Amino acid sequence: MLASDVVAQQKEAERAQIQSLHDERLVATLDRDRTQSESRRQSAETEAVRAQAGRLDSEGAVKLSDRKAQIAGLQAAVARLESERADADSKVRILDQKIELHLIRAPWPATSGTW
Repeated sequence: MLASDVVAQQKEAERAQIQSLHDERLVATLDRDRTQSESRRQSAETEAVRAQAGRLDSEGAVKLSDRKAQIAGLQAAVARLESERADADSKVRILDQKIELHLIRAPWPATSGTW
């Protein structure tokens, strides 16, 4: 229950009491009318707060959904990039092996070495 609901209930109870007292001619019409006006105003404010809360809930749900979609997209991009990196690493290893196959090595003299 919203705080404005409590205030609206209090204003309605006050309005009913004042109306009862007015019916018994213990309260002036002006006081009754003022109390009724305050009660209506508070009810309108409560409805506005409820509408605002509903709108904020909807906006929050939309933002949450958007963020979840964005996270899923980023996770897919990360997975794709990791796959590309693994593929590139594999290609580098293959190229290193090919280089090794074509590498020519001359023996290095073991002695004090003059040629």
